[in-house]
Amino acid sequence: MRTYRKLSTIAAAATVAGGLALTGTSAASTGTGGSTARPSGASAGGTVLGVTTGVSDAAPVAYNYKTQYLTQNPVDSMGTSCVDRPIQLAAGNYNWAQFLGGAVDIVRPNFYLGAGRYTWTDCLDPKDGYYVQTTWLNPDNPNWPTASASGPWTLYSSGNFTWGSYLDPLFSSSSAEEKAPDHPSASSPQAERRGG
Repeated sequence: MRTYRKLSTIAAAATVAGGLALTGTSAASTGTGGSTARPSGASAGGTVLGVTTGVSDAAPVAYNYKTQYLTQNPVDSMGTSCVDRPIQLAAGNYNWAQFLGGAVDIVRPNFYLGAGRYTWTDCLDPKDGYYVQTTWLNPDNPNWPTASASGPWTLYSSGNFTWGSYLDPLFSSSSAEEKAPDHPSASSPQAERRGG
């Protein structure tokens, strides 16, 4: 069973932390990638990114995302769009979710990841009338398999959309590597998982 949640719930958690200053960074070829946000006065250089919540010991949520124009009626011949980033993760269980246009689908709930560095990639592949989003976490450790999740999305309209995935740690920040917030803007859901 898939669990859906509005993205505005996620962004609301970012505002609870207060005092965050967002600074933009450019990413992959089309659209805009995730912007790095950190508390005022914090130094750059962290790779574990996320939104801090109102709970002082909660570990941060990490995001990999992109904002770009998407048509409501894609066709299979359109190009695939991707965004990726390196990330250093603490060992533990995470809720791994995909999001698009304010809709969220937890695709791998309570998913265990070992401590280490990963390459995190999200791709959106247009099909005839819908998109398929695939997310990968490729560990630098050659003894570990690449983890992936995939699912289809249908848009309600054409326009600029933020899409990607997040990792929500199910453990306290005392075991997290770093606390540098990073989050996409919230909006009303403009997409839903394609039935099937």
